[in-house]
Order: sequence, then structure tokens, then C-alpha cells
Amino acid sequence: MGKFGNEASRKGQALHFHVLASYFQTVCLISSIALTFLAEHSLLTLQLCVAGLGFGTATVYATGLLWLETKMTVTGPVVALFNIASNAGSDIFSLVTGQAIESMPMFLVFMTLTSVITVTICFVGASVLAKKLPNENANNQEDICMTVP
Repeated sequence: MGKFGNEASRKGQALHFHVLASYFQTVCLISSIALTFLAEHSLLTLQLCVAGLGFGTATVYATGLLWLETKMTVTGPVVALFNIASNAGSDIFSLVTGQAIESMPMFLVFMTLTSVITVTICFVGASVLAKKLPNENANNQEDICMTVP
């Protein structure tokens, strides 16, 4: 068992990363929906929703790679593909938002909500698909867990 797995099994409080990813995705989705409906009414609400959105998205890249590691062998080219996709996404997001934000100030908020909903659908779809496919790294699933204080 890996380093995190040993610590978690000793303490008996293992939390697998897919549960953690689901939690952060839910925080992100709730913050994005609240931001869409409440951002124009209160500065404090805007700040709390943006903080929740940042908290929720902070783990997307790392948990995506961890999840992928349980389903296949992650090599340098796979990580490079992840990097290219994430960088291209942020560049396109900025370009599209920059073009429309003057005429429609809430465009950024709507784009964020659309992105979060799309990522949630992709996450659920990938989880369902991964359960139906054979697992290449079945032995690694026990290795990847975190200790919850």
C-alpha cells in the first residue's frame, strides 16, 4: 500500500479521492449556482461565492490525475495532454469572456456556471463509463486515499 494508504488504514479514517472529488465538485456547483442568482445583490455574497468556487476548483487537476491513475497507466504523454487541455481551456475561456463582457457583464458568471455543469456531467459520465470498463490498475485503487483529520 502507498504512503497515504498506510496512514489512512492505521487511523481508520480513509477517504477515497473520488469521494473528495465529488465533494469539491458539489461545492463548486453550489457556489456557481448561488453566484449566478445572487452576485448582483450583495458584495458579501459575491465574495463568498467566488471563494467557494475557488475552493471547489482547486483540486480538479490533481484529483483528475489521481482518478485516471486508478484506471490506466499515467505516463508523460498523458500528463502532457492534461496540461495542454487545461491550458487551452483557460485561454479559450478568457478570449470568449473578454469579447462579450462589455455588452453583458454577467457573461463571466454564466460561462462559469456552464463550465461547472459541463464538468459535473463529464465527471459523472466518466465515472459510469469507468465502472463498465475493465480496470487496468485494479491493485492501485487501495493505494490512493487520504487521511481525514
